[in-house]
Amino acid sequence: MLNEKKSFLIYFDNAPMINGLPPEQRGWLFSALLDYGDRVSRENLSPEAALRLYPQLGSQAQMAFRFIASTIDRDTQRWLQRQRAGEERRQAKAGERPSPAAPPASQALRMEQEDRERLRRVLEQARKET
Repeated sequence: MLNEKKSFLIYFDNAPMINGLPPEQRGWLFSALLDYGDRVSRENLSPEAALRLYPQLGSQAQMAFRFIASTIDRDTQRWLQRQRAGEERRQAKAGERPSPAAPPASQALRMEQEDRERLRRVLEQARKET
């Protein structure tokens, strides 16, 4: 891969969830998200595995992490697909044989379904904790 992922987004929709945390928990959450966002495109790191690296996170901060991690996962998959498509275009222009194609539409649909299922599990866990 030519480019490394250099960023991730935190959406304003998450502000109420983040602002409801004590300042120390916000700091740990931000540290965990930075670590996860940096590693998720290079490693097969699940949100749960990442959470085990941050035992300082309380239950509310863990829940916020899961929500935000699911959007990081979704955005990272889109970024990876764009990277692959760009590489294929570059190879096609240079007359090279293309590398394995970006995921077909069925795989993209499966990834979207996995995102929804992950979000459903997070919501279910949140309901149990309240």
